[in-house]
Amino acid sequence: MILDANVVIALLNPEDAHHSRAAGLLVEVPEEDLHIPAVTLGEALVWHVRAGTGERALEVLEDLGLSVIESQEDPLELARVRAESGLRMPDCIVLHHALTRGEALATMDERLARAGLERGLRALPRPRG
Repeated sequence: MILDANVVIALLNPEDAHHSRAAGLLVEVPEEDLHIPAVTLGEALVWHVRAGTGERALEVLEDLGLSVIESQEDPLELARVRAESGLRMPDCIVLHHALTRGEALATMDERLARAGLERGLRALPRPRG
């Protein structure tokens, strides 16, 4: 499963409005490996780095089995995803990895989830409405 930054942010913060949903994803799909693009993980860790807890947050994620996908995106393919979906580039990176790896997409962003569903991906949690 490819994780969006907002899922990781919610996982790391029990006070986050989406924390329960994000934690539920780990229970819902225990058989799947958890992956995140390096740039997306960087986005998710900004608050923790500012707070001086970046290394601890990364340890927590590693303990959950999160593996980092090193940057290997094809710029032309990213441009296609961006042109077709209208999503912001950080979301395009997450969508691109889910598409190329054929994995489910975990996001709290309904636009990103719908873009994944439209392309035949499984998106968790399911978008509302």
